[in-house]
Amino acid sequence: MKLSRHNSLFIIPLAILLLVAGIYISEEQNIYYWDYNGYWRYWQNFISQFSHHPLSAINEVRHSIRHDDYNVLPVAATSIFGILPIPSRLSYILSLFTFYFFPATILFSILSGRFLKSDCLVIKFFSYILAATFCAFWAPTLRGYPDICGLLFVIASVLYTTKNNFGLNFSIKSAIILGLLLWAPFLLRRWYAYTIVSLYLSLPLLNIYLFSSGKLTLDKIKKTLSVFFISGITSVIFAIVFQGPLLKRIIETNYSYIYSAYQSSLSYSIENLVNFSGLYIYPLMVISILLIIFMGNKNQRAFILFCLFNLVFSFYLFTRTQSPGIQHIMPFALWQLLVVGQGFMSILSKVKDKTIQWLIVLAFTIFASLIQLHTLFGYDFSPKINSILPVETLPMRVDHYDNYLALEKKISELTSNGDKVAVLSSNDVLNDDMLNTLSHRQLENRIIYTSQVDLRDGINMLALESKYIVVTDPPQIHLKADGQRVITVPANSLLNKQDIGKAFIRLNPSYTLNRNVNAWIYERTRPFTTDELNGFLNKLYQFYPEWRAIYSEGIKAAMISAKVEKGDVWGTFSVDDDGLIYAHPGENTPTQVTWVLNGIKQLKITSISTSCNNNDTIKVKISSPGFPANEVEVAKGKQVFLDALPWLGKLSTLSISKNNSSGCDSINISAIQ
Repeated sequence: MKLSRHNSLFIIPLAILLLVAGIYISEEQNIYYWDYNGYWRYWQNFISQFSHHPLSAINEVRHSIRHDDYNVLPVAATSIFGILPIPSRLSYILSLFTFYFFPATILFSILSGRFLKSDCLVIKFFSYILAATFCAFWAPTLRGYPDICGLLFVIASVLYTTKNNFGLNFSIKSAIILGLLLWAPFLLRRWYAYTIVSLYLSLPLLNIYLFSSGKLTLDKIKKTLSVFFISGITSVIFAIVFQGPLLKRIIETNYSYIYSAYQSSLSYSIENLVNFSGLYIYPLMVISILLIIFMGNKNQRAFILFCLFNLVFSFYLFTRTQSPGIQHIMPFALWQLLVVGQGFMSILSKVKDKTIQWLIVLAFTIFASLIQLHTLFGYDFSPKINSILPVETLPMRVDHYDNYLALEKKISELTSNGDKVAVLSSNDVLNDDMLNTLSHRQLENRIIYTSQVDLRDGINMLALESKYIVVTDPPQIHLKADGQRVITVPANSLLNKQDIGKAFIRLNPSYTLNRNVNAWIYERTRPFTTDELNGFLNKLYQFYPEWRAIYSEGIKAAMISAKVEKGDVWGTFSVDDDGLIYAHPGENTPTQVTWVLNGIKQLKITSISTSCNNNDTIKVKISSPGFPANEVEVAKGKQVFLDALPWLGKLSTLSISKNNSSGCDSINISAIQ
């Protein structure tokens, strides 16, 4: 009976957590986008695919783990919640709280109690409430980030280290378990790598100190370091086996360069940390440190130093690449909260009267709930109090929501025949993913997602050649202006009717959106002229001279002014970031692209339908007025090289058509320069 009461003491707050999350989601509008939307969409897709083709769904997760910077495993693991007869968004958010948030708070409570000799229930409950009400954990989870999944394993790895004396008996099993625990955060969310590096430096020292008992020997140090060495090898091996292609890309990529638009000063990064965790946490940390110095035991002091080291060092490593966002704050907030918990749990343990102990916990719970009311629901205190609390992360809503719906409806009508639309706006006022969400994903195949970050994305002329472009006035961006010129330069061209903007007309009416920003729909009435195109590109070349070589030759350059006509039924034509074309002919009409090739000697055409039973060929022809056409046939699984030299600098048409059947005719086309 006692065990049941103890369990209910922890389960009831879980029910309250889920209720608060449900109230929060019920107040939101359907304007989710990017990270707030992305993992929810993966979650929905996995549930749908798993119900019809489970092996295919699992294989996609495996592929995502191997290749994606941020794989879908965290949300695939919570997909069981998709069976609940409640709205999808609510079901998704509740799954994150149940699978990750709640277990993380329980482990936090267990870890915090490791350094107090008291086994008092009220102290365990206090540490649980401390984590369960912390807004730095709540805000990103309510936004749809699954990143708390990594925090779960960070806490577990520290807890495992504090429970096992690695210097007593060398254990390969323990080393492998620890290696898996420390690899798991990286497996689930790549950016936890900085925290993992910090832990691999600090955990051995913590373990040696906790179990030294004043008898530190060279043998114990050797055994402990051996365990962590094997643990590190285990983490690396599992990362290579399961995430090899991702690791290769990480090694070859200068993330500090391509994420430069996300970088800010150290002071700005610190400000973000303070804003999301709350200024009030820092005086509490100072008080807690002083309490542990004068009232705590030696293990608590060691643990405090451990937490402070990981806070400072992992923060330093992380901010060398980018400034932390709302989801990146969680491990830093964890170390802060662990420090606060040690001091105030020590005070609570000194109180002998149980009733007074519970009254203190009740008072703290009310205090934490008031902070949540402010941060999550916008309840205002005095300006001075508001300034020390975490910044507000309110339910996602916008003013003039009816105008958003009207804009989406108009775009859906204009593109109903298959025309494409792009959005030159990239913040919480409007962006292309938000527009797609408003349409309940019905615009998925009609939106061409435009570039947003200069050094990461480059120029996407396919988006700028869409039939329709939505532009906000003034242009809306979410990063530094000098990192998002791929948004502002074309937006201003359209708004001011300059260079490529001359090929568009503006449609009435305008749509007043959030913060009274106006949105306009522009319709392209003709192709860009050479002068218009050069004028536009030269604006960007003055900021990025190296782009001139990228966009003047090769497939990407050809696609800038290309006209694509997809064949009927099955016709496909797309280009990835590396300039690799994926194409498929139509059932009755060919897929064609008209372009000007420069700097390309040959086109390598590869049949990729190798699992198909049909041995039919694909016809690929290049032609130009006044020149004899050159046609080749590509057999299943084979490669053919098409000479491009006669067509250099000339307007030519590449035509892809079926022979007898179009069922096995997928091809890749790449350039040999």
